[in-house]
Amino acid sequence: MPIEVIMPKLSLTMQEGIITRWIKAEGERVDKDEPLFEVQTEKVNYEIKSPATGILIKILCLEDISTPVGDVIALIGEQGEEGIDIPALETDLIRDKTESEPEAEPETEAADKVVIKDDVKAGVTDEEYQVIPLQGMRKIICERMHQSLMQSAQMTHSVEVDVTELAKKRNAIKMDFAVSYNDMLIKISAEVLKNHPMVNSSLKGNEIHVFKKINMGMAVAVPDGLIVPVIQNAGEKTLREIASETVSLAEKTRALKLTKEEMSGGTFTVTNLGMFGIDVFTPIINQPESAILGIGRIVEKPAIFEGEVRKRKMMFLSLTFDHRIIDGAPAAEFLRDMQKAVEDPETSLGKIG
Repeated sequence: MPIEVIMPKLSLTMQEGIITRWIKAEGERVDKDEPLFEVQTEKVNYEIKSPATGILIKILCLEDISTPVGDVIALIGEQGEEGIDIPALETDLIRDKTESEPEAEPETEAADKVVIKDDVKAGVTDEEYQVIPLQGMRKIICERMHQSLMQSAQMTHSVEVDVTELAKKRNAIKMDFAVSYNDMLIKISAEVLKNHPMVNSSLKGNEIHVFKKINMGMAVAVPDGLIVPVIQNAGEKTLREIASETVSLAEKTRALKLTKEEMSGGTFTVTNLGMFGIDVFTPIINQPESAILGIGRIVEKPAIFEGEVRKRKMMFLSLTFDHRIIDGAPAAEFLRDMQKAVEDPETSLGKIG
C-alpha cells in the first residue's frame, strides 16, 4: 500500500501551509529522510523530508496553494503501484480546479445593472490600480495580526526614557565587542521581566501560564514582511551572548534559513522602529504572548537633569499588553522599572560577558 504524505503541523498555531516547491517530481524515487518539498508557514520556509523510501507516485497539491494541516498532499509507493485507485480528496478538487479552464461568468438579466468591486471605489477603472494577490507571507501576517487583535484586549502604555547613560555604556562596551541598542534593551527587558512574571505569561483557555524561562522574540524586517526569531532563555545569557545571537538570527532570518526551534517558544517580544525615525507606536502582540515592547528612535533634546536643563539623549518605550491578563497598573509598574533600568545600565545590564 502506498504511504500518505501529509501537510505537517510545524507550530502550535499552524492551521495550514503553502507548498512553495516540490523538490522531487512525480515518478521520481526518493529515500526516507531525503528532502521532498518545502512548505511556508510562520513566515519562513521549512524543508520537509520524505517519510518513506519509494517512488513519488502522485502529487495531490500544487505549489502556492494553501492546504490544511493533516491533508494528504502526496503518495509514495513502489514500482507497479502507479496505477492504483486514489480516493477523491479535497486537495484533488483544488488541483483539478486549478488546472481547469476558468468558467465564464453568467450573464445578468438586467443589462443596466452595475457591479462595483468591493475593493474599488466607484469611478475607478481596472487600469488605475494594481492587484496584488494576498498570499504567502503577506497572507500569514494579515491573518495573524487580525487574529491577535480579535483574540486579546490590547492596550498600550508609553514612557519617555533618558538613554544618555545607556549610550555611554554602549560606547564603552564596543571597545570589547559589537553591541547594539537593541541587544542592550533585550538584555534589560529580560532582567526586568524576572520581577514581573505576569508580563512573561500566556492565556491558554481558562488558565494563565506563567513561564519560568524568558525567551525573547526580536522582530526582524524582511522584504515581504516581518519575522520574529527567538533568543531562547535570554534571562540567563550575558549581553555578549545575546549580541552574538541577535546577529546570527538576523542573518538567518533575512536568508529565510531559520529552524523550527529558532522560531518557537517566545514569551515576550521586542520590536524596534527607531531606525525608521519613529518616536512612539502601538505594537501588536505576538500571539500567544501577553505583551510586546516597542522601541522608538533616540533623539538629542533639552531635558531637566539634576535640576538643570541639559542636552540629553531621549527615547520612547511603548508596552502593548493583554488587559485580560495584565491590568493597567502592573503594566505601568513594568514600564516604570524598564525606565529606571535603562537609565541605570551599570546596574541593570548584569553580566556583560
